[in-house]
Amino acid sequence: MRQKKILCIGNAVLDQLFFMNSMPHRAGKFFAESFLEAGGGPAATAAVTIVKLGCYARLWSRIGEDSIGDRIVSELQGFGVDMTGLERLKGVCSSFASVVVDKKGERMIIGYVDPNLPKNADGLPLEQVKDFDCVLADVRWLKGAEAVLEEAKKHNVPTVLDADLCPDVEALQRLVPLARHVVFSEGGLKQYSGVKELEVGLHLAAKLAPNSTHYVTLGHRGCLWIENNQINAYPAFRVDIVDTTGAGDVFHGAFAVGIAEGMSAQEIIRFAAATAALKCTKAGGRAGIPDRASLNSFLQDKNI
Repeated sequence: MRQKKILCIGNAVLDQLFFMNSMPHRAGKFFAESFLEAGGGPAATAAVTIVKLGCYARLWSRIGEDSIGDRIVSELQGFGVDMTGLERLKGVCSSFASVVVDKKGERMIIGYVDPNLPKNADGLPLEQVKDFDCVLADVRWLKGAEAVLEEAKKHNVPTVLDADLCPDVEALQRLVPLARHVVFSEGGLKQYSGVKELEVGLHLAAKLAPNSTHYVTLGHRGCLWIENNQINAYPAFRVDIVDTTGAGDVFHGAFAVGIAEGMSAQEIIRFAAATAALKCTKAGGRAGIPDRASLNSFLQDKNI
């Protein structure tokens, strides 16, 4: 089978992870037990996942000409992500995040995106979009994602939107109707739908964007999706959790692989949920991402 090609567009980040006994709940000075610096960002980590699972991934993103950007590029190159189209900009800071991880593997993220980062999509080689088997976009670069999703729609290229919580709900309102498959985080669905009840939110999303299929990831509670006006559920895999950082990004990357390979909805959810679960067994957003052989072995052992 020909290697599937997936285009990812969105954010690339450097994560600084502090591992602590418990999550701080007040102002003060706290001391980490260990520290790790690793690459992150929704689209970038999804691209790494795609490569690890045996497909080709290209990342379109924007970072600064700074030491943070150097480390972002070095790690992505090490994983084999094609960064043709990655733009390095003078006078802006590359995106980074401080992440606190507790003993249960839960995390708190404080991210920074330079407000001087250009918001336009000028210069994107949109004529290349038609050459891909799937497009994955996050919500961090609105105009870039909008341009790519619209171009993909013209050429009937399947699209996946990582519909996470964002600073401005306008990004979700504009991008959700453009994607064929919309995978919300729990916070993203509540923000987009304006309701707390997840099943109600999925039904509302289906009404607001009837040409899309809608899903919501719920961490250890699994995944819900709506198909033919019916809510479906798939449980999360049980693993020994070390760190949940990047689990959603990994889920989306594996989801895009499933779309590109023509899997059914339930096959895609199973495939993506297992990939994300294995990621959580190691610290950092990428170290635990399995290769295809390890993933297949895990799924065979689970026999579900």
